[in-house]
Amino acid sequence: MYALVMGVASSVIPLLSTIQTPTPNQASVVNEELGIIRSIDSQLEKQNATSDLANQQNYLLSLQEESQSPQFQKQLTQSWLSSHGYSTEALNTSNPNGISIPVGSINVVTTYSAGTNIYWDDTTSKWAADLSIAYTIADDIASYWMGTVGGIVNNVANLVMVPLTASQPVSSQLYHTYSYGYKNVYVYTGGSWWLALTLEDREWYRHAVVSYVPQGSTAAFGTVYNYVPSNGYGPFHVDYSYYWNDQSEMDQIAEQDYQEGIYRVYSWT
Repeated sequence: MYALVMGVASSVIPLLSTIQTPTPNQASVVNEELGIIRSIDSQLEKQNATSDLANQQNYLLSLQEESQSPQFQKQLTQSWLSSHGYSTEALNTSNPNGISIPVGSINVVTTYSAGTNIYWDDTTSKWAADLSIAYTIADDIASYWMGTVGGIVNNVANLVMVPLTASQPVSSQLYHTYSYGYKNVYVYTGGSWWLALTLEDREWYRHAVVSYVPQGSTAAFGTVYNYVPSNGYGPFHVDYSYYWNDQSEMDQIAEQDYQEGIYRVYSWT
């Protein structure tokens, strides 16, 4: 983890649809089906060639410029007024008469940005001759999320409401994506809001590519399922920067940065 100190300058995740690809062959083609889906994902990954790191750096640069715009300054003032119980009428102007924001007031704005890359956790899928055997085969994501091939396949089949044939081959392959969080801490100078501090975090989201044979079918189906907020799931692991969960320390550092005329970034790494 590091802190980046600068002189002061004047979407989430890629979601993949559920894919069901029947074939005319028996369930022995499960891995071939999985390969088709992975090929689709690989094409998407190539299209999103820009690195997550570059996107974060671009975000920080644009943030410093945006924070000085009159419109954004007004939004910051309005958010502070709203959080301190001022009326709707007071929110209609950026500096309403009769309202004095104390110098040194802190305003924290949290935003998230989806990563652009897909990170495969296995080079190949994990295969089992039937569901009972699949429950004995471990599958995990960087040791932060643990499961079994059987549990993963059965869970996805239940989520997409397709009953599977337990006596037929199944397979699973996991990958993950990231969402990047930013806590931007502004200090009121008496006339404007000063961007003093940014704290970062990185959220991990799970995705599963599974194949199985539905009941009443002789064809193998492949399904991609995304365990993401739009489907009701939070991150399974979060990398936090220093002070992300310490409001008191965050405020003190922001005040210090304001006094020293610097802008500091604490990375999640």
